[in-house]
Formats: sequence, C-alpha cells, structure tokens
Amino acid sequence: MQPQNALSLMIYERLNDGDLHEYLLQRSTAISLYQQRDLTDFLYISIQIISGMVYLAEKNFVHNDLSAKNILISEHMDIKISNIARYRPKYDADYYKIANRSLPVRWMAIESLLSGIYTEMSDVWSFGVLLWEMFSYGIQPYYGRTNPEVIEMIRDRKLLTCPMNCPKRIYALMCSCWEELSEQRPTFTELMKRFRQFEEKSGTLSSTTSSSLVDAPPIVNHGDIQTPKYRTFISPLPPPSLFMRNDTFSTSGRTAPQSVIADKESIRFEI
Repeated sequence: MQPQNALSLMIYERLNDGDLHEYLLQRSTAISLYQQRDLTDFLYISIQIISGMVYLAEKNFVHNDLSAKNILISEHMDIKISNIARYRPKYDADYYKIANRSLPVRWMAIESLLSGIYTEMSDVWSFGVLLWEMFSYGIQPYYGRTNPEVIEMIRDRKLLTCPMNCPKRIYALMCSCWEELSEQRPTFTELMKRFRQFEEKSGTLSSTTSSSLVDAPPIVNHGDIQTPKYRTFISPLPPPSLFMRNDTFSTSGRTAPQSVIADKESIRFEI
C-alpha cells in the first residue's frame, strides 16, 4: 500500500538525442545550403509523428501541446511523442500563464484560444506549427512577439510564412492545417497519405522550393485568402542561429526583426 502523503513520481524515458527542438538547433548550426538529407529526415520524422497522432486520435485522446519540444528523438531517429516540456524551465517562454494555466499559445488552434475547444483538429493545427519549426530549424514561432500579440495575430489570421527553402507543397500543407474552420483541415489519417506521397516524390520536392529571397519576417496576413496554396514575395526567415528562444530578446542584446505583414496584392498563387 502507498503510504499516506507519499510523493507521487512519474518516470519517463530520456533519449540520448533529447527532444526534436534540441535536434533542430544542432542541425541549424551547420546550415549553409538546403540539403536533400534534411528533407528526407524531416519527412521520416513527420511520418512517425503522424503515425503516433493517428493512434491517439483513434483512442479519442487529444494531445493539446504538440510541438517539437514534446517529441523525443533517439540517435537512430526513432520518435516518441511526450507531453513533459511544460515542466522543463528551459521552455518557460513557450507558455503563457492565463488564469493559473500555462498555455502554448504559439501552437494553439484559433478555436482553442478563443473558445477553449480541443479536438483532433486542434492537434492538426499544432502539427502544422511543428512542421514550421522543423523547416525553420527550431526557431520559436512568431519570434520577437509577445504572447498577447501572438493571440491577436492568430485572431486576425496573420499566420506564419514559408520558411527558407521549404518545399511549396509542404508549406501548402502547413497552411491547410491552419484553416480557420476546423472541419476544413486534414485529419491525421489524411496527412499520413499526403506524407507518404511526399516521401515517394522526395527527389522532386527539393527542386520546387518556394523561397529564393532572404531575410523574411515570420508573419503573413492570410486575411481574405481562400486557399493555402500560395507564396509571398517578402523574403524568408533569417538564419535560426541569430535568435534566442524567448519573447522579447532583451536579455540577449539582440533586436528581433521588424515584422512585415503582406497584403493581398503581395500574394501570388503558385500551385
């Protein structure tokens, strides 16, 4: 029998390579040109994450905090989904305390932020942000913006723009995960089919990347746009190694990049 007032403990596996966010930061220090190996690895990682989320959805579980920091990765690139990052001090800046709750607002679906609704489709939104993290090599989503500003941006449909060298079709899929109406987003089962197709065609994806410019802010106004399949003519993200993972950057002495919001006239449809 457990003694009265005994301390409860939870034991979890600690993989050698840590979490996916740490893995991405390690890879970011070596980026000079886009590498086909990274695309192959990212597809492999994504398929494993989707497979785990399909299983959770079938069991009627909602994760609520799907992000790179909650994905454990081994040296052989075996992926395990966890939900322990909110208890790690290093990730405090990724959570916004509201009414005694710590919320990962940068990964949350619009219906979760505005109405407290959590479903498989809100996890799909978070998966889209996780994809953005991967192709941005661990940059914090909406970096340089405070959590209240991020909430307003999501409310106003000012979402994340395409990371540098991310294939157009991958970014279009991210945008489909961020549809305002949850029923218009793909399910994880549908995402699995799409990523299997990407995996088969990965040799051609790298030749159709959507960013050929430089130094872009991470925000674009989706406003009245009815399709996710577009790219902007503002430039892509600056190198990830220049920025720390926090809200204000004031302690690092660095200045966050000036955000630019693209209007409808700066959008061109490509796919």
